[in-house]
Amino acid sequence: MQMPFLSWLLQGIPESIGIAAVVYSFSSRQIRWKYPIFIGLIYAVFMYVIRLLPLTFGVHTVILIFILAILSTLIAKIDLRKAIINANIAIIILALSEIISVYIAVRMGGLASQDIIFTNQFYRIVVGMPPVITLYSAAILYSYRARLVKNMEIKEV
Repeated sequence: MQMPFLSWLLQGIPESIGIAAVVYSFSSRQIRWKYPIFIGLIYAVFMYVIRLLPLTFGVHTVILIFILAILSTLIAKIDLRKAIINANIAIIILALSEIISVYIAVRMGGLASQDIIFTNQFYRIVVGMPPVITLYSAAILYSYRARLVKNMEIKEV
């Protein structure tokens, strides 16, 4: 699905950084934001270019999962298997939160249909922000939890 440039700039880039942050934090690492930001920016460019290609629905997602895993392996030195699994988890978190966000916008926000969200750039950006916040929240909470577990293990020894 093609993404308008403004949507990519205001929603796609933060979303890509959020996805990279989830992959990074789920790899049992305390978030050092330079890695998710760098990976996310590169991933966002790939996302924009691949979405311009005339691919069957869903194919771009599979390609982007592998690109994200490879970037995470090359840049953040995450094990490739772990990176693939975590990239899939990040995409699932994103997809579920997007489904919920669109549902709430249509049912409770008074929008006539989800087609309005995808054709109106303003609605697309606004409805796309809660999933981005969900990604950042998941990455931060998981990183915090991992740090607590690590501190507990150190105290027990």
